[in-house]
Amino acid sequence: MSLSAHMKSVLMAAIWAPSGDNGQPWAVRPLSTDSFEVDLTRIARNSYNLLPIPDWVSLGMFLENGRLMAEKIGYDLSYEVMDAQRVRVTLSLAADTTANVNALLPFIESRSVNRYAYKTGAMTQGFKDDLHAQLDDDVEIFWYESFKERLSIARLMMRATDLRLRMDQTYSIHKELIDWSGADSMDKLPMGSIGLTPPSLKMMKWVLDDQARCKRIMKLPAATLMTQIELDLLPGLLCAGHYVMAFNPEKTPKPQMADYLRAGHSMQRFWLRLTQQGYAMQPWYVAFMFSLYMRRNIAFTARKKQAQRIHDHLVDDVLGPKNISLEHVFFTGRIGVPKKVNIARSIRKPLDCFLVEE
Repeated sequence: MSLSAHMKSVLMAAIWAPSGDNGQPWAVRPLSTDSFEVDLTRIARNSYNLLPIPDWVSLGMFLENGRLMAEKIGYDLSYEVMDAQRVRVTLSLAADTTANVNALLPFIESRSVNRYAYKTGAMTQGFKDDLHAQLDDDVEIFWYESFKERLSIARLMMRATDLRLRMDQTYSIHKELIDWSGADSMDKLPMGSIGLTPPSLKMMKWVLDDQARCKRIMKLPAATLMTQIELDLLPGLLCAGHYVMAFNPEKTPKPQMADYLRAGHSMQRFWLRLTQQGYAMQPWYVAFMFSLYMRRNIAFTARKKQAQRIHDHLVDDVLGPKNISLEHVFFTGRIGVPKKVNIARSIRKPLDCFLVEE
């Protein structure tokens, strides 16, 4: 079934939603002139998404992009969850005579992840209130802006990086996710967006080129130190602040897929607003996911003591002082005005790559 012009417009905006490692798992099946199904069955489960929370949030971002474009061309976008296990939703477009161009719409394609250092200037309360206004009523945002708080989170990120680089389960993921061409990448992370210096990038490529070599090097005590400093310590300190987003436990005591989709809407508006204001953002999802695995007894690594330290650090030193429930967190990141723009960035595959018949 061919796509109508308005459906193409909606999907062309929707596919610019962020996804893990630029995986773009969207399988889109047209159902009629004004409806289609989005299925995330393509997602390959790995150490970073053994729980579907990142996929649910990402799909919510996809839906928010589509809603913003539908609003511009005079349509209302609605959806229904058909299968939570497969992460499958059906979307419908209905004509709306009140077309409106949201101020966030022009920033859908320019929004990206910046992994470099940011300026450390403090954010005003008015700016933070404006960001909070992009979120749903049951979503809370907690800020970490002092040097002590930024250092604690930087140390947490370092611990997560050390574990993920040493885990046998992640070698193939890391080997395949980087595009070493130096150009923009349609389906991977370009090396110019990783956040490492050129010497460190060369070393990483050499290490990842051979699994046996990688195993030998990762047995050394300080094998990940320079990567931790460049990817975590310096960026973690050099930013305006970090944040944790979570559901209010009283309003949403047991979040379900539909809640995480709504959270994705909020998160996308938040990110687009940051982009509009000239700010950059970098999620630090790994420590959060590893901690959830530990809480829910999901086996993901043989390095259990190292994983437990990450869990304890996040729960006791980051979430604990602000009385945040781990089970209600859905997004974490750092923000600030960027000092450096990515040399290359992740872009998107052509729309036809996402269309399926079955």
